[in-house]
Amino acid sequence: MSAQKLDELKYEGESFNPSENVVDNEVQFNGFTNYWHNTYTNWSSYGNLFKMATLDVEKTILQNKVDVAEDMGIPGLIMQEGFINDLISSPYKVLEQPERATLQKLVKKGNVLVFLNPETSLGKELTASFSGMASWIKELKSHQYGAIDLKRIDAFVLQNGDRKIFVVSSSDNKTLDKFKELLNSTENIIQKYDFHKGWFGVETWLKSVTCTKGHPLEVMGAGMNEGNSWFVFTGLMDFTAKDELTNWVNQVDLPVVTDVGYSSVFGCKNYDGFQAQHEKRRTKEFWIDFAKEKDGYVFRNVWDTFANPFVYDGYFAIEGNKVQIDNEDVPFVLRTGRLDQNATSSMVLFIEKGKELTRETMWQAILDRREVGILERGKMMGPAKFRNALQMLLLDRLFLDNYFGTNINIIAETEGYNLQVIVTNNSKKPVSGKLEITLPKALKIKGKSTVTIKLNPGEKSTQHFVLQPGNGAMDYTNPIAIKYSWNGKEKSVLTMLDLPPVISVNQLLYGHSPKVNYQVTIHNFTDKSSFPLKVQVVKSDKKNRVVYETSQTCNTETATFKDMHFELEIPAGNYNVKVSALGAETVPQLGVGKAEGAPYVYEIDINGDGVNEFRMENDS
Repeated sequence: MSAQKLDELKYEGESFNPSENVVDNEVQFNGFTNYWHNTYTNWSSYGNLFKMATLDVEKTILQNKVDVAEDMGIPGLIMQEGFINDLISSPYKVLEQPERATLQKLVKKGNVLVFLNPETSLGKELTASFSGMASWIKELKSHQYGAIDLKRIDAFVLQNGDRKIFVVSSSDNKTLDKFKELLNSTENIIQKYDFHKGWFGVETWLKSVTCTKGHPLEVMGAGMNEGNSWFVFTGLMDFTAKDELTNWVNQVDLPVVTDVGYSSVFGCKNYDGFQAQHEKRRTKEFWIDFAKEKDGYVFRNVWDTFANPFVYDGYFAIEGNKVQIDNEDVPFVLRTGRLDQNATSSMVLFIEKGKELTRETMWQAILDRREVGILERGKMMGPAKFRNALQMLLLDRLFLDNYFGTNINIIAETEGYNLQVIVTNNSKKPVSGKLEITLPKALKIKGKSTVTIKLNPGEKSTQHFVLQPGNGAMDYTNPIAIKYSWNGKEKSVLTMLDLPPVISVNQLLYGHSPKVNYQVTIHNFTDKSSFPLKVQVVKSDKKNRVVYETSQTCNTETATFKDMHFELEIPAGNYNVKVSALGAETVPQLGVGKAEGAPYVYEIDINGDGVNEFRMENDS
């Protein structure tokens, strides 16, 4: 056998593709432990030892529809998505248990909402083409559908061109009456109130040493893409950003309300003199008195019996408090938390139509219990009047998608001085609209700030804009608002351009004469690639006396940094250094000592363990 040659050996392995080697197993549990469970998960393993579990999204959504119906008192309800959205889009007549001829006559004139028994001849005719989604009911195996007293009720649409019959079918009259009551209440809520979704208790820790995901502007941008119109920040030290948040929103004219809080206190007119580090020393009386003094609001945990003797404005709610929150006439707030916890909780406030969303109307809606808390996976808590309306609309889905602009997804981010905006049409219809960029005064766009975008179903468009900051935009976090308007609707999101100072130097530096090495970092925000950098050293007690002056030409491209080094030949003394370039100036302090003295190093047993350490000293 001839010897192998190295050049005859070739790589014959497959390209790395982990998904081809993942082993998936569906795991489902419908049963009772200390409460009823209906869980649907996928177990994925890779190389045996790597394992993760994820929800089966489709089945979990379907089970939520069953749970929502049960919470409203009609667990046997199956409603076609879009039923309510289509029903309220045009006038309609209502018929209850009609004769076929009556329905036939009325449907020629317009849309009809009909309540009927599926066991009648007309009921059998109208329900024949509606399967009742029996296949997924069988797959889910929900405990609700195993109940012997389950009363089925179906709501669906029969259509021919523009004519529609909205059918509500059940053999149980009480169930039909319950659905009718819920439908009427939902329509009344839609007609009377505007819905304002928001994040309460969202955290950024912007002003804290410890950090977490998301600048407040990024947090608001993510929430606005979900249709949010208000935010209450409560991260560690976030309360110190109260005025900053307001200024950012006002600079780009956003229809968004912001507020802040800390611990149990929220909505104060200011937090002057408050020191968060003393929180553990605070009594319940302190928090209540502080809130009253600052025109704010104070909340407590439901389980905190030690708070019972005191008067609070409301509860902090969690999922386990649902029964109490639903039934007690007490205001509540549901905290969202941090972005790295996925921000799965939110709140919807109901404000009378035509009334502007402000801090005052936001808080009044909370105090009046015109609110619903939305937990992960669509679970809801709050007064039944508003909760049931939202639950009906969640079953409908189309109304909420249209109302909050869910089908238009906008992602905006900056890299350098470039703004990238991605608009995606997730609806089943083409859209055509206008994309507008709104900037603070110190920021400009090179070229057009408005673009027309047409999108087919499922299509996305990526737009690029070049930003040009002015001097006033430097050393500042600049908000950037992006709005897309289409078909009489609009949606805004937010991003930012966070810029450094034009000139960065040590604010306090000490050196030795006769030469002090002095470093200056320049950030070029202009179109110039070459410009002068000037350094003047003046006596700190005689501001106009220049003791040394020098300059260099800086060569660096737009949006880049350049380190510049200077040898300052100055005698010992105390100075201010004026550094100027590109229209910006900074004046740090400089101390210069005489070049005298000497360093020392010697052995010493500092801790008396018999082993010498080295001590280094400087006689300055």
